[in-house]
Amino acid sequence: MAILLKENMPLFESMAKQLDLYPELRSMIEDILYRGKRIPFSPEEKSINLGVMFGFLKEEDGHVAVANRIFEMCLLNLFMAKEAITSDVFSQGETDRIG
Repeated sequence: MAILLKENMPLFESMAKQLDLYPELRSMIEDILYRGKRIPFSPEEKSINLGVMFGFLKEEDGHVAVANRIFEMCLLNLFMAKEAITSDVFSQGETDRIG
């Protein structure tokens, strides 16, 4: 799986593009992955509907879940890379680690 996640794949590029176009979807997925938030599954909710339509999300036990483990890892890598680029927290952590 690690090799697959390191490849520049059109599917993963498309996923990143869709999350840039739909910040509410990005925020919801971050809540699920980072915070363990349990969001009731309701396909009428726009972000949930988009996530299911794109294949990123699914219904699991009445709640929204990431569709599969590969997408989960890809999304986590994407969010962490974005955070490292845009946040001083990662820079400070790196400085603390080295210093």
